[in-house]
Amino acid sequence: MSNLTYKFKGAGHEEPEGKRKYEKPNRRLAAIFEEWLKAAEMDMLDRDENSREPPTATSYIRDKLAGCPCTVAEAHGLLIKYQDHPKIKEAGTFLTLIYNRAKDKVIIFDVDIGARINSLGHELAKGKCLVNKSNVGEHFGSCSEGLIINYGEAGDYCGDSTEGPFLNYAKCRDVAARAAEELWINAGETMSFGYEANAPLINFNRASTFGVQAKSEATLINAGHCKLLGDFAEARIIAIVNPHSYKDTSSKFKLTEADCNKIPRLVKYFGNLKQKIEEGRTDHNKAISVMENLNAQTMEENLERILALSGLGWW
Repeated sequence: MSNLTYKFKGAGHEEPEGKRKYEKPNRRLAAIFEEWLKAAEMDMLDRDENSREPPTATSYIRDKLAGCPCTVAEAHGLLIKYQDHPKIKEAGTFLTLIYNRAKDKVIIFDVDIGARINSLGHELAKGKCLVNKSNVGEHFGSCSEGLIINYGEAGDYCGDSTEGPFLNYAKCRDVAARAAEELWINAGETMSFGYEANAPLINFNRASTFGVQAKSEATLINAGHCKLLGDFAEARIIAIVNPHSYKDTSSKFKLTEADCNKIPRLVKYFGNLKQKIEEGRTDHNKAISVMENLNAQTMEENLERILALSGLGWW
C-alpha cells in the first residue's frame, strides 16, 4: 500500500499525535475529486446559505462515488494530494459524502493543509460522529444528523440547522448553532450563539449573545459568561449564571440565577454535566460517551422532572 506521511499541527485542546499516515487515494477516487474541483472552479457548488439543499454538483458526484470503493484515510489523502489547488477549501461536502458511506462510525479530522475546509460535516448521516481536531472553514457540521464534536477553530455559521447533537470545545468565529434543531453545547467560545434556535442550548463557557430570537420550543441554559441572553426570544430561559443583560426577552418561562439557587437539584444537575463535559476536553472518547446519552428529548425530560420535583410547571 502506498502512503503519504504528513505532519500536521495540533488544534483544540488535545495533544497532537505527531505524524499520521494517510492512504494515497486510488486513481478512480482522485479522478472523481478532480471533477468536483472543476465544478467548484465553474461555481457549480454555490448554494444559498439558508438552503438545506446540497451544492448543485453533489447528486452527480454522489452517484459516481457509489461505485467507487474508498476509505476515510483516502479521503483525507485527497487533501494532501491536492492541497495547492485554488478550490481545495470547497472539499468539505465531498469528504462528508465519503464519511457517510464509510464503515467508520467515528471519523477524526486532523488534517491541516493551511486552507480551511468549508462545509465539512455538511449533512453528516445519523449514527456517525465527526471529531474535528484541526481548523476548519464556514458551515462546519451544518444540517448534520450525526454527532459533531469540535476541538479546533471553526468559521462562521458553525453547526447551523443541525438535527444531531453538537459539542464545541474551541472557538467558533462568529455565528454558531443558528436555527439548531437538536441539543447544542458550547464549552468553548463564540460570538452569536443560537440565533433562531429551536432546541435546548447550553453555554458552559463564553458567548457574546445567546439565543437571539430563539423559538418557543428552545430552552436557553446559561452556565457561563454571556453578555446578552434571550433578546427577542420566546424560548424558555434558565440562567444558572446571570448574563450581563436580558434586555428585550419575551420568554414566558425565566429562571434567574437567584431562582436557580433555590433549586439545588437543578444547579447540581448542570454542575455534574459540566464536569463530564470537561472530562471530554482532553479525551474525545469521553466526550462521545457523554453526548451519545444526550439529546434534546432527554434534556427536556430531565428538566421537566427536576422542575416538577421543585413544584414548578413547564409549558
